[in-house]
Amino acid sequence: MSDIPDNAPAPRLCIITKWPDFEGYGFNLHAEKSKPGQYIGKVDAASPAEMAGLLEGDRIIEVNGVNIANENHKQVVQRIKAVTNETRLLVLDPEADKYYKSKNIVVRGSQSNVVTKSSVRAPPSPPTPEPPATNGHHHHHHDDGDARSVSSAASSSATSEASTQPQVRRLFVCLFVFCFCLRVCLFVCFWFICLGVTGEFGVVFVCLCVCLNICVFFYMST
Repeated sequence: MSDIPDNAPAPRLCIITKWPDFEGYGFNLHAEKSKPGQYIGKVDAASPAEMAGLLEGDRIIEVNGVNIANENHKQVVQRIKAVTNETRLLVLDPEADKYYKSKNIVVRGSQSNVVTKSSVRAPPSPPTPEPPATNGHHHHHHDDGDARSVSSAASSSATSEASTQPQVRRLFVCLFVFCFCLRVCLFVCFWFICLGVTGEFGVVFVCLCVCLNICVFFYMST
C-alpha cells in the first residue's frame, strides 16, 4: 500500500503447518479483558509455531486472510481450525502493534512489507553418490597391471634361465663322456690293429656304438 511509510515495521505472516511427529501447532491463544484483540500465549520449543516465527505476545491481525479485529476468542479458534493441518496468522509484535496504532493504520496481509515464514520442513537430502573413479585411479590400476606383467615376465625369465642351466650342464657332461669313450675306442682299435687282428673296422664300429649308447644313457639319467 502506498500509505505505508518506508520505515514501518514489517508485519509477519506465519504459515504454520502441522508435523506428523508433533501434536498440534505448538502455541496457545491469550486474551485479556483489559485490552481488545487476540494474542499469542506460550509458544512451544521446537514446534511448528516456533519454526514459523510466531512469538509470545504477538497480536493476531488476520487468520487465514480474514481480519479478526471484531471477533471473540471462540471465533478465532474456529478460524484457526477451519483449515486442516495448516493455519496462516498475520501478526504484529508489541512494538509494531504500537507503531501502527499510533499511526491509525489498519494492517493488512496485502502490504508490501509483510514478511512470510513457514514451518514446512525441507525434505531430507538424498544420499550423495560416490564419485566415479578418477583418471588417476585408472592409471593406478594400469600401473598395478604393468607391475604384475613385469613381475610375471621377470619370474618367467628366471624360470627359463633356471631350466636352461641343467640342460647346458648335461650337454657338457655328455660331450665330455663322449670324448672320453671315443678316446678309449680309438685306443682299443689301435691296439687291435697293432696285434694284427682282422676285422678292425668292425671293431671300430662296435666301439663307436658302445660309446654313443653310453652317452645317451648318461644324458637321460642325469
